[in-house]
Amino acid sequence: PESVHLCAFPEAEGSRRDPALEEAMAAVQTVVRLGRQLRAEHELKVRQPLSRLHVVTADAEARDRVAGLREIVLEELNVKELLLGADETELADLRAKPNYRRLGPRCGAAMRQVASAIGEMPAAAAARLAAGGGGAVEVDGRRIELEPDDVVIERTPKPGFVAATEGPLLVALDTTLTDALRLEGLAREEINRIQNRRKALGLELTQRIRIEYGDDTDAEVRRVHEAHRATIDTETLCVGTAYAAPGGEAAGWEVADLNGHRVAFRIIPARG
Repeated sequence: PESVHLCAFPEAEGSRRDPALEEAMAAVQTVVRLGRQLRAEHELKVRQPLSRLHVVTADAEARDRVAGLREIVLEELNVKELLLGADETELADLRAKPNYRRLGPRCGAAMRQVASAIGEMPAAAAARLAAGGGGAVEVDGRRIELEPDDVVIERTPKPGFVAATEGPLLVALDTTLTDALRLEGLAREEINRIQNRRKALGLELTQRIRIEYGDDTDAEVRRVHEAHRATIDTETLCVGTAYAAPGGEAAGWEVADLNGHRVAFRIIPARG
């Protein structure tokens, strides 16, 4: 055929499928989706590196699947370290609430007392139910056996964390920013602005450049340049920098905001 679009779609060879890899990738996709959701909900820019991602589940096989593809998770969510565990109480305070739909028909008139007893359950008991175990409460001398689906687990992340859950899986991001992480985030923001400016100028992908920064650049951005100059230069193909009195747009200058830090710069194509 003249076009690939006119060719018959190839038939998959079932013998070449890797079910274990597919299951591992499905677990990783869930972790990454929840992590991106947390970044979006809490306004944690993807370009800002974070120190740790915690993935907690009582399912040991699920933990192993994620561990086998940890590099993908780290890269997709821009975190430095992935920690896997089975005890979610280290990251969140758990509180059980009654599932009225399931318990109502069983408890009848005692439902109000049962609901109160469930709400007063200690965190350890709530954690057992969250992990798929059983539990019980006593109301007027009557023991009410509980299964995991009889309760809804409410999780409150501990200070310094944001968390999301799906089924038995809890994903938590450590939101504490060290000075080093903050500077790296600013460096990535600057790289993004420079790359956008290169594109706006229509520069070839291989074109080397020089960058002039305004001499009014604040101390924090200068610290970024000192700590991450090599990375910025490599990513943007910069071969030299200088500080000069900033001019206007007509002279090729652009003003960028790096997470609240103003910096003026201009790109000069390098010769040779």
